[in-house]
Amino acid sequence: KNGFLRAMNMLYRRKFRRLITEIEIPGPDGCPLLLTIIRPDDLPSRSPALIYYHGGAFALAHSPQHLANAVRYAIESRCRVVFAHYRFAPQSPIPALFKDCFAVLRWVMSNPDRLRIDRERIAVGGDGAGAALAAAVTQKAVHEHKIRLCAQVLIQPTGQTRPETHSAVALSSTQDKLKDLPAAYVEVTEFGI
Repeated sequence: KNGFLRAMNMLYRRKFRRLITEIEIPGPDGCPLLLTIIRPDDLPSRSPALIYYHGGAFALAHSPQHLANAVRYAIESRCRVVFAHYRFAPQSPIPALFKDCFAVLRWVMSNPDRLRIDRERIAVGGDGAGAALAAAVTQKAVHEHKIRLCAQVLIQPTGQTRPETHSAVALSSTQDKLKDLPAAYVEVTEFGI
């Protein structure tokens, strides 16, 4: 399935070639990471930025719709979007995916001049599994590294509404983990499949 998605994405990317640039950055564990930078026309030199982690159940490449959504966010929000490509399970089990996503955040925060972004207006977001990764990256950034982010955009985050496992029950009582986090826009669906 990932091979099919990659082929579809190669074809679909052509539609946005005027707006996107791809770069490779050093990743954790010696593995390079690919970033797709989406830059709408006529942005100010220091524009806001959204680091976007795509969904895919932690195991699939992004779909053409993920890229289309990221392009729409860039155009309608008048910001640059850093679309992160990360390793997948089961070939790269957790925490590899999380390490990749956090490495993207650290690199973006360290390269505002290269990206022509305002370091004070960087948000993280994602959909599905990507939203769960964005939320986890935000918590680590704020609580362990004192990194300031301006917002979170969490579209249909993967998760449970009731803690049922032993670890989920133990962690559900630690609401102080939500302290000091940036404002979050959370979009959920009424009915799941």
